[in-house]
Amino acid sequence: KKHVIGLFLDLRNALDTVDWAVLLRKMKHYGIRGVALSWFNSYLSKRSQRV
Repeated sequence: KKHVIGLFLDLRNALDTVDWAVLLRKMKHYGIRGVALSWFNSYLSKRSQRV
């Protein structure tokens, strides 16, 4: 009688054209707060990509 939740996200190329500040504001507006919002903020901030 225990619950397990899994969340799998494929974020490749999904965030290339999104303004991250707007995305984070909208997430907060729709109720995503606390640890979840901090995780997304950390994931989206100060990242660079090289090929």
